Order: sequence, then C-alpha cells, then structure tokens
Amino acid sequence: MKIKPYRIGQIISAVILNAYILAYIQNKVIYQGFLKHIPEPVLNCYGGPLSVFACPMGSLQQVIGVHRIPFYIIGFFVIIGIFVGRMACAWVCPFGLLQDLLYKINPPQVDKFDLPKFAPVLTMSLFVIGYFVAHFLFANFLLIGRILLVFGFVILGIVLDNLIKWRIKRFDITAIKYLVLIGVAVIFAYYTQEPWFCKLCPQGTLEAGIPLVLWDPVKQLRQLVGWLYYTKLSILSVTLLLSIPIKRPFCRVFCPIGAIYAPFNKFSLLHLRLKKEECKDCQICKKVCPMAIEVHQNPNQLDCIRCFECVWHCHPRSVEIKL
Repeated sequence: MKIKPYRIGQIISAVILNAYILAYIQNKVIYQGFLKHIPEPVLNCYGGPLSVFACPMGSLQQVIGVHRIPFYIIGFFVIIGIFVGRMACAWVCPFGLLQDLLYKINPPQVDKFDLPKFAPVLTMSLFVIGYFVAHFLFANFLLIGRILLVFGFVILGIVLDNLIKWRIKRFDITAIKYLVLIGVAVIFAYYTQEPWFCKLCPQGTLEAGIPLVLWDPVKQLRQLVGWLYYTKLSILSVTLLLSIPIKRPFCRVFCPIGAIYAPFNKFSLLHLRLKKEECKDCQICKKVCPMAIEVHQNPNQLDCIRCFECVWHCHPRSVEIKL
C-alpha cells in the first residue's frame, strides 16, 4: 500500500522531536539543554523523557502565568500561520499521527461516524468554571456543598445550551477548541499561575506522564500519583477510544494550537484553490480528508491541515495547491 506523503513527514518529525535516547542511558528525567529553548510547532510535551524541544503551549502558559505577554511564542505561531496555516498539524504533529493510525482500526462491532453538529459548549465550560470556583473559592466547604455548586453550574449550562440550540439550530462542536485556548490555556493560566492545559493534555500524559511514572528514575514520581494523574489518564483513554470511530477528535475539537493556526487558513501564503467548474461533487475529498472537512464547498476551512490528500485524490483535478 502506498504511504501518504504527509504520513512520512509525521513519522520523521515524531522521531526528530523525540530523539533524546540518552535520557534512559544517562538516567536523566528530561533533557534540559539549549534545544529546550526552541519551540516546536505542535503539541509535544516538554516533560517527555525523549523530548528534545519545548512545547509551545507549555511555554505560552508559563509566560502568561507570570503575567507577561508571550511575544516570542505568539510571533512563532504567527510566522508559521502566515506561511502555511495549519500545515504543521498534518505533517509534524506526533499526536495527530497516533489519531490517524487509530482511525485505521476497523473493529467489526464499531461503526465509523462523524462529529455531531451541536456542541454543549456552555455546559462543558460552566462545568470547568464551576469546578475551579469550588476548588479555589470554596475549598473550606463540605464536599457535598462543592459538588452541588458544580452541579448548579452544569444545570445552568444545559439550560443556556438548549436556548442556543433552539435559537440557532446548529452549533459546531469544533468551536470548543477556542474555549480551551482562551479559557484554560490563557485565563486559567493567568489567574492560577499554573499551566492547566498541560496538566490535562492527553498528549502530555502519553508522552510524559505514563513513561515517567513507569520509569521513575528518581524513585519519587510514583509517590506523587493522585487524583489529577487519574484524571489525565481518563482524558487520554477517552481521546484514544474516540479516535477509532472518529477522525482526529482531539485535533478538531480540543487542540488549542489548532485554534491558534486555524484563522490563518483564510489568508496564508500556502493555500488551496477549488475550480468549481471542474468539480464533480463526488465528495471523495471529504472521504480522504483526515479532518473530514467539506473541501468541495470550501478547501480553506479553519480545520484544513494542508495534508493535500484532497489534491492527490481528486480525479478531475479540481483542487490545486497555490502559493
């Protein structure tokens, strides 16, 4: 079977970004050399034993946490976005590679399906807000009181979400990633001075959390395992399970880096052009797209990751790469 060009890029980048094999030889927890001052364009946890570069989301939150503007990281994202949009998500991201491979699994009892159009965005957002309010502002209250407080926030979210659904009929679930970026990676990081997205990131759990606890070179990490670690494992497990029937659920719904790159798809130098007069509306482009976007309607949608599968599979050649 012919290997997709962007799959080759994924494999090469996964190896390069996680090439510090000396960690196990030298019994070091993580590499902390000069390369860790250089950000990578995708999610790849700083704390991974094999990680060579810095995760940009971790760097972003650390700077925001000390109440400074992360000009360096913002500039890094802007430069990449202006030139290639979300292309790094297809060609570089190791976690995207994992989700792509999981989607190839075809268990007979599991049907493939797409993301629902309606998203309970406010319910999930108010659940997170309620949790932090109960945890930080009402820490001295009884547990049942804090649970009821969070439950109240969830009920409010359900009511508001249904009002929105009733009024606009359709709300795209992929909008959640912008709430993750603004709410978790920016606002929570600013007020709590903690990188909360990193604490919950499934990629970080897979690359750093699990290996470090299993390896435990300092003989202390296993003692730190608690409720947060099990929460991280749960998030990772759900993400991996959903990746079997759904194309890239994390990338499309939750990834804050995807949320940063997405707006650049509208005006990046590298983009796609659809020749509508030649399009046969066969929708083979959507079928082969790892993000399940409707290329035949608009090839430069916010979730396009520039993998070019639509270009190579379009028989009428109605989709082309433009600079």
